[in-house]
Amino acid sequence: MNFSALVPIVFIFFVSVSFGVQANSKESYYTDQMANYATIIGRATACGADPTKELERVGIWMEQWFDELNLNQKMRATYLNIFMEGTKYHLLQQKSGNTPDTCKAVIKTFNSL
Repeated sequence: MNFSALVPIVFIFFVSVSFGVQANSKESYYTDQMANYATIIGRATACGADPTKELERVGIWMEQWFDELNLNQKMRATYLNIFMEGTKYHLLQQKSGNTPDTCKAVIKTFNSL
């Protein structure tokens, strides 16, 4: 599968879910944070960091806000997939040099999570 072709589709879905009629400010806040975590974890992984602990923490955090927003299983799976695809995308972008940040800066941010 051509991952770069999937990114616009995932982005459009993410925006529609985040800012759709039924979305609320909490959901928008959480999805923005989820995107930030995907960026940081993906880039840091490309720079050689071990993301295991951070992925566990993010997973627990996501389950908490899924419960808070009373999301059904389909939406939970969708958000998890978006998170993982976003993480993969940012990993590949960092590896290919298509990000503005050096690995030193990325690791510093990652260590502050």
